[in-house]
Amino acid sequence: MKDLKGLVARMRDEFLDDTTGAETGDSKWSTPNLVSALNSSERELCRKLFLLSESTTPDICQVAITLVNGVYPRSFSISDKIVRIERLKYPGVTKPLLQKTIQHFDDKDPGWDEMSGVPTMYAVDFESFTVTFNRQPVAVGTVKMGVKRLPLNDLSEVNMAAFPEIRQYEDELIHGALKWAYLKDDSRTFDPVRAGVWKKTFDDDIARITQDKAAMNPQEHICRAERF
Repeated sequence: MKDLKGLVARMRDEFLDDTTGAETGDSKWSTPNLVSALNSSERELCRKLFLLSESTTPDICQVAITLVNGVYPRSFSISDKIVRIERLKYPGVTKPLLQKTIQHFDDKDPGWDEMSGVPTMYAVDFESFTVTFNRQPVAVGTVKMGVKRLPLNDLSEVNMAAFPEIRQYEDELIHGALKWAYLKDDSRTFDPVRAGVWKKTFDDDIARITQDKAAMNPQEHICRAERF
């Protein structure tokens, strides 16, 4: 895959009607505009296809259980880079905890929100980015997770030699960025028709990659419904 500079150059050379006149040499899209579009595309691909796995970075994959105002909280914040938790190990528990929902707790474990001890289940809220355990912890420890995540760092024009983390998806990354580029709110660039064309191409890319992933690992595809 090309670096960020190469991706921007390819977008201009192969896809975009990017000049306003030969006499000025002006461009409809600035480099920061196109970098922003590539960044949005990379995040969208990672969010919809769960392309990046993580199990080692502490800020992403660990949650410290500590006292807050003299008590152990039942809910803990997680990184907003996480798009799915694959596996959660609670300290001192051999097997990973089961991921359920708050509704499941209410239906199957009445009074769970007043009980303390070693949790057996957890629920995730991806709006508030919190994990809630079905038992209030009673000791310090470190929860460890394996997750699917967004890129650790946003693409930025400050470092045009950087590579996107999803290096195997250059064409798809550009297709998504073209959609965002034509949605830029500017009289010279906003074109909902062209944006729609590239949205269709990008959606087709996502459908094809999803099918390829399912063919390679059908059990994973069946057991873990993707969140769109």
